[in-house]
Amino acid sequence: MIASVQKAVPGLPIILAGYTNHENAARLMTAAAGAFVGTCLERGGWGGQIDVERVKAYVGIVRG
Repeated sequence: MIASVQKAVPGLPIILAGYTNHENAARLMTAAAGAFVGTCLERGGWGGQIDVERVKAYVGIVRG
């Protein structure tokens, strides 16, 4: 889907509106300029407290 959008609007940055997590971030972020991230960084899921270690791990994955 990301490739289809990029083809339709070349040069426009693609920002993912959720659904990235530690398991798929490396794959998805190679094709996108950014993403809104939330639940995968929270202890206990949606509405939970942000877990600094989860944030560090996610950023490490994306930077890798």
